[in-house]
Amino acid sequence: MTDSSGPAGTSPLKARLIRLVMVLVAVLVLQGGLIAAFVTATRNPVPHQLAVAVVGTTRDATLSSAAFSVRQVPTVAAAEEAIRRQQVYGALVPASHPATLLIASAASPLVAQVLTKAFATTAQRGGGLAVRDVVPLPADDPRGVVAPYLVLGLLIGGYIGAMVIGRVLGMRSSSVRHLGLRLTVLACYAVLAAAFGVLLLGPALGVLHGNALAIFATGALISFAVGCFTSALQTLLGLAGTLLSVIALVIIGNPASGGGQIPSAMMTSAWGWLAHVLPNPAGITAIRGIEFFAGHGTAQAFLVLALYAAAGITVMLGAAVVPGARTRNQAPAEQAGLTADLAAEAGPGAVL
Repeated sequence: MTDSSGPAGTSPLKARLIRLVMVLVAVLVLQGGLIAAFVTATRNPVPHQLAVAVVGTTRDATLSSAAFSVRQVPTVAAAEEAIRRQQVYGALVPASHPATLLIASAASPLVAQVLTKAFATTAQRGGGLAVRDVVPLPADDPRGVVAPYLVLGLLIGGYIGAMVIGRVLGMRSSSVRHLGLRLTVLACYAVLAAAFGVLLLGPALGVLHGNALAIFATGALISFAVGCFTSALQTLLGLAGTLLSVIALVIIGNPASGGGQIPSAMMTSAWGWLAHVLPNPAGITAIRGIEFFAGHGTAQAFLVLALYAAAGITVMLGAAVVPGARTRNQAPAEQAGLTADLAAEAGPGAVL
């Protein structure tokens, strides 16, 4: 007679305890990864080829290092235009009395502080330094947290929404028609998520700046891109794909965004590269660019988001039309339950 108490005669209680230990160990590993990622990405931000401008032809020894990438501009107006187009983070006007530093705190308060400190050496030799904020942060958002938190909410909602849609409609589409339904639901959810975010930050809290319609459209793209990315991983790996999405977007993506305060030019080369290819920093760059810079400097960010959406759709479409990819992965109930618990524990609880 076969013992149905569990694998190899294991009692139900012992099997559940083993499963619990496995889940908790996995959660601890994810927790450690998140802590390590944040610490290594943000603990010591220093400039690496930070783009700045100097008005005129004066060369200053303070800038002669790997920390700054210096460009010469002919006039103060040209320097201000370069800042507003996000071509440089700041500009020095050494010929003025006293020397003047142009900054854009809306781009990054941290960078504005770094530039002020760096140019203080020049100011000491020339009789002081006047600082002028060309693109300041608004009084109702003095630390510039609206864009990062809006994107964080859209990202969390995006992958959780994709998880729910996958569980209800199936993680793999058996036909193009079914895929069309799945993508339609994803798109509708992304639109609603973006609309809710804009209404909350705009009319409700009054802290949203810039073109609300453009921010809404960008927010919908962020949510849809993340949803397609998560759905594609689910298509390829089943429930394990959901966990991989959480790792990519939370464990790696959040630190790569620098909390919305540290730009890629102040990260190590590895984290700086990740900041250019992940949707988290791309979303922040896009929203902040619309809020304060009339959309300038956002082309790469929109390209990254569009590529995530397109790649996700391509993977799901391939699985729907290729016969060999249509077979669903019938994972054992134990394994499916374990992965579901891992995703539930590591998802919202791992986000800072």
